[in-house]
Amino acid sequence: MSESKNSQDFWQKFRAFCLKVKEIACKVGNCVGHAFKIVYGYCFRLRKIILAVPVIGVAVWLASYCRQRMPDIVGIGLKSTGDYAFTISRDAAVLGPLAITFFCLIMMFCSRRTLYPWLISVFTLILPIFIMATNMVLLPF
Repeated sequence: MSESKNSQDFWQKFRAFCLKVKEIACKVGNCVGHAFKIVYGYCFRLRKIILAVPVIGVAVWLASYCRQRMPDIVGIGLKSTGDYAFTISRDAAVLGPLAITFFCLIMMFCSRRTLYPWLISVFTLILPIFIMATNMVLLPF
C-alpha cells in the first residue's frame, strides 16, 4: 500500500513541479509557455512508449547475443557439486526471459501505474546475463 502511495506522491510532486516550471515559462513569454505546455502534454501522454522503447531494444539485443553465444543445452541452478539442477534448450533460455520482459511491458501498458511494471521489466533483463554467467559464456561487457 505504501509503495502505491509513494508512486502517487512522486507523480503528484512531478506534476506540481512541471506546473511550476510551466508558470515560470509563461512569465518569460507566452509563446515559450505554450510550447512547453504542448511538449509536456505529449511527453506525459507518451511516457509509457518513451520508457518501453529502450527496454525493448536492449531485450532484443540480449536475446540475439545469447542465441549466438550459448551452447545448445543450457544449465540452470548451479549446485555446490558443480552440476546443474535443470538443463534446458538454448531457445528456452533465450525466449523465456524475453517473454517475461515483454509480459511486464504489456502489463505496464494495461496498468495505470507505469513505473512498477517498467522497473520489473528492467530487472528481467538481468536473467539472460545470469544464465550466461552460470554457463561460463563470454558476457557482452
